[in-house]
Amino acid sequence: MKLERSKWMEGSKRGGLHISEEIITLFQTMEKLEGSGQYDDVFLVGIIRFHQLWPESELYEYWYARYALAHRNTEVALEYAQKAYKKRKVSRKVVQLMADVYHARGEYLSAWFCEAFCCKHYGRELHGDVPRDFLEDFRWMASHAMSEPWKAPALTDAVFFDRQASVILRERLLIGRFLTECPWGKDRNAYRYWCGVWNRRGNRNVRGKMLEKYASQGVADRITYCDVVFDIMKSCETDFVRSAGGTVIFPLAGLEENQKIHFAASQLDKKSELGKFEYTFFRVDGEAEISSEKPFVLGKPILLEHHPERRKLVLNILLDGFNWSEVQKQEYRCIPNMMAFFRQGIIFDNNYTVAEYTYPSLATIETGCTMQRIQVFNPKAMVRLENDCKTISECMSEAGYHCVCVMGNGQGIYNGATRGYDRLLVSQDAPYYAFDGIERAIHHLEAFSECDNFLFLHVLDTHPCGKGWQNSLEIQTKTPLDERLENINDVVSVWLAKSRMNAEQNRLCIREVDRLLGSLFEYILTHYKEDEYIVHLYSDHGNSVYSDQPWFLSEEQSHAALMMRGGGIPSLGRVEELTSCLDIYPCIMRNAGLPQRDGIDGNLPAALGGHERKYVISNSIYPLQPFKLCIRDQLYEFRLETDAATEIDGTVDFSSYSYALYTRDRIHERLDNPCEEQRFLNVAEEYVRGMQKIAGQDFQEGLV
Repeated sequence: MKLERSKWMEGSKRGGLHISEEIITLFQTMEKLEGSGQYDDVFLVGIIRFHQLWPESELYEYWYARYALAHRNTEVALEYAQKAYKKRKVSRKVVQLMADVYHARGEYLSAWFCEAFCCKHYGRELHGDVPRDFLEDFRWMASHAMSEPWKAPALTDAVFFDRQASVILRERLLIGRFLTECPWGKDRNAYRYWCGVWNRRGNRNVRGKMLEKYASQGVADRITYCDVVFDIMKSCETDFVRSAGGTVIFPLAGLEENQKIHFAASQLDKKSELGKFEYTFFRVDGEAEISSEKPFVLGKPILLEHHPERRKLVLNILLDGFNWSEVQKQEYRCIPNMMAFFRQGIIFDNNYTVAEYTYPSLATIETGCTMQRIQVFNPKAMVRLENDCKTISECMSEAGYHCVCVMGNGQGIYNGATRGYDRLLVSQDAPYYAFDGIERAIHHLEAFSECDNFLFLHVLDTHPCGKGWQNSLEIQTKTPLDERLENINDVVSVWLAKSRMNAEQNRLCIREVDRLLGSLFEYILTHYKEDEYIVHLYSDHGNSVYSDQPWFLSEEQSHAALMMRGGGIPSLGRVEELTSCLDIYPCIMRNAGLPQRDGIDGNLPAALGGHERKYVISNSIYPLQPFKLCIRDQLYEFRLETDAATEIDGTVDFSSYSYALYTRDRIHERLDNPCEEQRFLNVAEEYVRGMQKIAGQDFQEGLV
């Protein structure tokens, strides 16, 4: 990938963060001792001193784990290796350490995952013979380790063997299979995400048979499922289940065509049929037994009950790439339905996203944590959120809500950002647009009106049309030929240049989404009392098609929507309080009556009884591109960009960078104010301290 630098850097000031000589000298000493295997008291004293000097670094935990492993204390070695991994999940040294510790403990599946990860990202060869009995387990773990995490339910680099037992990597669609193995994807009842295909009302078996055929032939590119919606649900395989009482919905899916299912109760003895890889829902009142001659898939049963401490509906709407800056410039005329609805709640007019594109941004929203803390920033590296990092959906599930993503793209499945949902209707290459998602949401609310619902609706309409995307019919027919041909979109969306065609396409989509959302808001107001529902609407990033000087963290690309309305939310209308998308997490906890969680980076806004932020931070941690940082307070915007590229593990050489200070008004004037610049530089230095790279850290280098 070409190293792209921002145009704003011309004429900017220069600076650099320098690691102390004592840290560098101590680092070099510890590297030599480790290289010679000298894990003695001198080594121990050295790493303790290093930790005192730089507690944010993962190196202390790494070295202490090596020390414990050398002394054959695998319990302590695992504890500290996991601590190092939590801080730096894509580090070759740390991941290789994890492999060594797991091997020493006889936990070979976990060791193979780590070794396959290093093989994919750092070019290391897999070593050690795999016993034939474990060959399939090895294939499974290695396939996950080598695949890109944002493309569920496919594995982009699944491991296959040819006739000579050589490893072949190719894409594989996991249709009719569990997506994750223990402990990934499991909840307390041992339900795991299983991938079926969604059938709203059509013929049974057709899609399941088609996808199974392609998967069995090893074909799984985007053509095979370009118009498919996957039905991914927490499930288990069984041939018998008993309902103990109450009113329960049982989702069942067949593993073969027209699979026979037997239902038995006190006055019932009948059979039904299931479609291949398709979920069908059955309502059971009271005691009953469900069985089949062969195993079938049982989705997590849904208890139909309402609890007075819960809302009947909590709805989160993510408008992907929704540009709030442009909405403000149009004085909100393009979103009359959104404004009319949320004016009776809160519209945060000064909200900013953390990252510049969906994959990392979604994870920061769902966890309330920065990319540095959760280590979700590299779209090619298969990492997973720690178990103690509770996502929004997990908190809502534990509170008793039936949690469903009625429309999304699956980007949070493998990394765990969406792991609390009972069901996810996701697409990879099929468009997930508002007209369809809103219909799904209404159908779901009609079907499950007897339980408390937490719904997530992620729509693509407002995302800019990047490389390979088709523009709307109106844009095709009304754009002059010379202008249209001059603006062929041959770049990904974050690089799209400003043009009338691109801007008109985006404005059209904003108006269309607002019109469609009006019908959803009308449904909610008709069917729910004000204290029975909560609606949050937000965006994960903006876009560049309105920007005169494209920069990933500009107003146009990082100014994000944040609106909310419902029971317990004050009717304040538009507020100027500075907020971050990290704050969506504590807002939802507060609005749903759930306790606030420690250890997150989100802040409860003053408008909801918390405290105002002094500043917000947006940053781009994209591997092999310069690190970019933007800090905003009410008056100023501070920009920083490194000369060096971000390593694939998220570390950066901060010894040389450019920075500049701007006003935050419409003029956006560049300022020369050393006092204010230093204030922002102090914030930036504190923010990136754990990301700094020491010269000579060879383990930062990896494959593209």
